[in-house]
Amino acid sequence: MSNGSESVVDDVKQAKAALSNIDWSFHPGPALSETELKPFNARKYHWYPATFVPEIPFTLIEILTSPGATVYDPFSGIGTTYFQALSLNRKPIGTDICKVAVDYTENLSTLFDPDCDHQKVLHSLEEKFDEYSDGVDYSTEVSDEILLDELRPWYSEPDFQKFCFLFQLEAANENRFEKAALRIAISDALKSHCSQNRGWGCVADNMHPKEEQIMDKRALSGVSSKLQVLLRDIDDHLATAGDYYDEIYSSIRDSQTIFHTDVREFTDIVDESVDLVVTSPPYPEMTDYVAAQRLSYYWLGEKVGLSDRFNNDMNTEIGARRKRSRGSSNREYLEMMYEANENIVSKVAEGGYLCYVLPEIDDDEDERKEIVSKVLTDIENRNEMSRIEDYMRVIPSNRRSHNIKWTSLNQERISLFRKNDES
Repeated sequence: MSNGSESVVDDVKQAKAALSNIDWSFHPGPALSETELKPFNARKYHWYPATFVPEIPFTLIEILTSPGATVYDPFSGIGTTYFQALSLNRKPIGTDICKVAVDYTENLSTLFDPDCDHQKVLHSLEEKFDEYSDGVDYSTEVSDEILLDELRPWYSEPDFQKFCFLFQLEAANENRFEKAALRIAISDALKSHCSQNRGWGCVADNMHPKEEQIMDKRALSGVSSKLQVLLRDIDDHLATAGDYYDEIYSSIRDSQTIFHTDVREFTDIVDESVDLVVTSPPYPEMTDYVAAQRLSYYWLGEKVGLSDRFNNDMNTEIGARRKRSRGSSNREYLEMMYEANENIVSKVAEGGYLCYVLPEIDDDEDERKEIVSKVLTDIENRNEMSRIEDYMRVIPSNRRSHNIKWTSLNQERISLFRKNDES
């Protein structure tokens, strides 16, 4: 999969000079013309928590690799790195433990197909939405695989019926582009249009909305609006992707490039085949990625929990917020990240790069400061890996998340490594 040394920048001094001139806060961003390729913000179409900004992977991919290179994100989430690589004519690979994130990335990738007529897809779906009728009980015709009993308490009855209509519409649709667009918009709307309005933590903790919170949030019109923005944005974005884009997409169209798997056990790509790894690993005790997606999991037919009766994603999740009350939480996080590091490093080609984006913690009393440092030191101590440089990113205050435990987090560390680097 790797093109060898021609796929990456061999001159480390040149790479360091270019990266040192970057304003890693990316705020405000540079003014670009309508014809210039911009980072694609996959976060705009799904509320997925604790994602990192697309400008980081976009910049690293553009500076450190050449078209045709293989770029891998082992904690890919909703595909922030994946779609920068694809847009820049690199071959993307992504893995994630969260089935909802993988489903989203797969469907968004389908809509990146140059054969997709996005306006035609939108027009067709809007015609189908006109078939919805108030007063019809659509729940009686929904597949038994969808966990309707678990979903119903989160919505007003009108919204619940609209979701049941959408579930049927998606299941019966045989057009792969329309189906992909519906799956993206439905998954996003299940959270954004539920009546629990106190943040993703309440969904993760299975806190049903109280009776006084239940309200009609117009789910069908919300899905329609999301589809309009999604399909228009992809159409505009691909118009700037360049002539080589069609060739890159054709090379991956029939290949699996997105994997629902534990990164520690990922064996589907050969060792030393990746030119660049760009990822933001889970922060310790910060986010419940799987449980936060429980509403979409119900739609996919899976309950969320730690029991063997439920899906296995929570059991293998690294750094989950729910573990913060356990005294062994940080030790378990380190052990899991060391295993992940071992497998991730094995995928990097000779001369290839690896970049981790992790929090920069100011509080010396916070044990997680040392934990994060150990994760990075573990990479540096592995055979053939050298730390090239660290870049500090100041998080603009208006972009910080206020519903997380790390309320004092205002910087991130972007750590760059290289395999077999002698400089």
